[in-house]
Amino acid sequence: HDVGETLAFDRVLVVEAGRIVEDGAPSRLKASKSRYRELLDAENTVRSQMWQGAQWRRLRIDDGRIQAGGPHALPLSRPHPQVRAAK
Repeated sequence: HDVGETLAFDRVLVVEAGRIVEDGAPSRLKASKSRYRELLDAENTVRSQMWQGAQWRRLRIDDGRIQAGGPHALPLSRPHPQVRAAK
């Protein structure tokens, strides 16, 4: 799930190996050296770097047709070679 969306929650629990390791308000956990903060930072790093990878391309839809590139193109991934469609 999107860890950043939990910033709007009243309370978060961080669970590792089946145990609660942190419990509190997201704003408090984010402001301290915490596992929660590490998760937020990791998510931000992935988001900022992943769009630069060669496996991503920009597409847009014009009149129901997919067009490559353009100012309003949305980033969509190509299927990963190891991912197979479910039957």
